[in-house]
Amino acid sequence: MAARMAPVVRKARQKDPQSADPTAGSPQGAEAARNVLAHAVAEMYNPAQIRLLQCLNELLDRQDADDPRTGGGGPRDD
Repeated sequence: MAARMAPVVRKARQKDPQSADPTAGSPQGAEAARNVLAHAVAEMYNPAQIRLLQCLNELLDRQDADDPRTGGGGPRDD
């Protein structure tokens, strides 16, 4: 399912770059915004949906790391 969603999410992020990091520019800081977002996700989604979102995010991160156009260029050794 994450693989099927990835192209749609990537296209949405291209149209609206802030959607790639909705916590950027938060007046209370990115960490506070991440905490609020995490609580909202936990309240609104069930565990299976959260796992899907996590898999989707990991897939997009891997694809970005492998894509030279996004500053990647190969696997990272994080």
